[in-house]
Amino acid sequence: MCGIAGIINYKTLKPVEVELLVSVRDSLVLRGPDDADIYIKNWIGLSHRRLSIIDLSPLGKQPMHSVDERYSIIFNGEVYNYQDLKKPLIEKGYKFRTETDTEVLMQLFAEEGIGMLQKLNGMFSVCIYDHQTNDITIFRDRLGVKPFYYSLTSDGIVFASEIKALFKGGVDKTYNESNFNEVLIQRHVAGENTMFGGVKKLLPGHYMTIKRGELTINRWWNLADYSQYKDNNESKSSLQNWYRDTFDDSVRLRQISDVPVGVLLSGGLDSSSTAASIGLNGSKEVSSFTVRFHEKGYDEGDLAKEVADKYKLNFNELYINSKDILEKYREILSIHDEPVMHASDLYVKEISKFAKKKVTVLLSGEGGDETLGGYVRYQPLKNPAKFNIMLKGRRLLKLIPSKSPRVKKLMRLLELGSIENYIHFNSTDLNPNLAYSTGLNKQIMSEYRTNLYQTAKSLYGSEPIRMAMFYDMHTYLCSLLDRNDLMTMGASIECRVPFLDYRIIQKLAGTKTEHFIYGDKTKALLRDSIGNRLPESILTGRKWGFGVPWASYYRNDPFFSEYLKYIHNHQLIKQHFKTSNTVSLQVKKFLNGDDSLFGLVNQLISVTKWYDIQFERNV
Repeated sequence: MCGIAGIINYKTLKPVEVELLVSVRDSLVLRGPDDADIYIKNWIGLSHRRLSIIDLSPLGKQPMHSVDERYSIIFNGEVYNYQDLKKPLIEKGYKFRTETDTEVLMQLFAEEGIGMLQKLNGMFSVCIYDHQTNDITIFRDRLGVKPFYYSLTSDGIVFASEIKALFKGGVDKTYNESNFNEVLIQRHVAGENTMFGGVKKLLPGHYMTIKRGELTINRWWNLADYSQYKDNNESKSSLQNWYRDTFDDSVRLRQISDVPVGVLLSGGLDSSSTAASIGLNGSKEVSSFTVRFHEKGYDEGDLAKEVADKYKLNFNELYINSKDILEKYREILSIHDEPVMHASDLYVKEISKFAKKKVTVLLSGEGGDETLGGYVRYQPLKNPAKFNIMLKGRRLLKLIPSKSPRVKKLMRLLELGSIENYIHFNSTDLNPNLAYSTGLNKQIMSEYRTNLYQTAKSLYGSEPIRMAMFYDMHTYLCSLLDRNDLMTMGASIECRVPFLDYRIIQKLAGTKTEHFIYGDKTKALLRDSIGNRLPESILTGRKWGFGVPWASYYRNDPFFSEYLKYIHNHQLIKQHFKTSNTVSLQVKKFLNGDDSLFGLVNQLISVTKWYDIQFERNV
């Protein structure tokens, strides 16, 4: 919905400078091109850039102030059930001046305080200032769909929806070298840290308070609290009915908007299920948007069109010419604050930019795999006994020839030698053993990931697949949500994710595995509850993910191929690898056709290019 930013000088009570706060705010212009404002009261400065979605009138402008002028709020996101929350407040006598969810959120906080968070169904990062007590309360949604970054300074705190805004607020930009290995191998810095020194994330499901000169952070929601199996006799059919109804309601809620809404449609099971639910909801004039490829083996456009036609969605397709890749890659480097680690980042940005001509809100299928056990990489974990046999026989299995990329990845993961390592690294494209054999200086696993694995084990110790799902919900999914937010908001589009409705997340966390993960097909619960809505071609199609032909781009585009020839001389390679010669050797093998080295090469390009643009080297 928007971009928020603030400067709170709670340590020194130094007055906030208008020009500084405006500079921070306006670095977020793509997040909110429709309006902008600031509010300063001595040492407290709040700012907002608006993407108008609900109540398009000037009354929806932020920072917003309560009728009694006690509270001020800046809010990024949406509370989908705000109309239901509004009714009891009206009955208690509250007089609303706007039709926004922002005002409902502020009045609910005035009535109930931080306890009201449990009632919210939505995505949000929010800051509320209490003029009476001078207290600041900041909170973030359960799964972190909407971002919140901050840096503690000598005066207090600077915060914003994007990292780049912090540097406009006087925060020093420094490279956090301790996180290099994690971002290179696992593609994302999990937990509160980032690739910049002193820049942190408020974790999902957490809130921050600033009272009487002290800042504290607490947790208001924890998935682990819902991850104990309930003793019930619920049948599979009953669960399927519940899932279908709840998913449909989640999609319905996420269509609430005063501007046009569309759907990202890849031709896969998750996005097709979302599109079908929209169609069955009777929504009129809804547009779907699909990226297409000229390269054989990557295009799902025909499948997507089949779904769009079935549900009478306006089908929009975008072909991206490989000749334009370099220009578009440079563009997303300027939007990304951290390394570009997902192959589809560029395409999410381009399809969002394309969709902006017709809509301001897009629904996405993100989150279906983590919640329903859908990734192919999860499947070996369904049977621990068989998995242990594969681990013991991994050297023999390696001798069996296979051209399948998924089988090859499984073989690489089995080489890690344990279920624990498989869970830690199952979402990576770069095997840590390959990275270390190439000369990467070893580091221990981050404390956040280590503790997360122990929590997953304590909850689902006898079920590795549930451990992996829980682990990914707090790591890999966070990276996807960060990507979605940056790439869509970079085109002034809001992205909503119906698979991550908290009702679905909490229910499935406490549901016995065999009730929703069963049989040979992935995402059995989704298939059995919603599958009859979809064309057979979708149900029987192979699991694509979002395939992108980057390997051929790296080899055939002169910019990338030339860059790779000299990448071993890059400052980061010399800093983090024992010798650059080994890196040079591996890159040459890749350029000569060794696809097994793609993960290494891709991540090396991503991290070094990120460093170049962030620290003003040639890009």
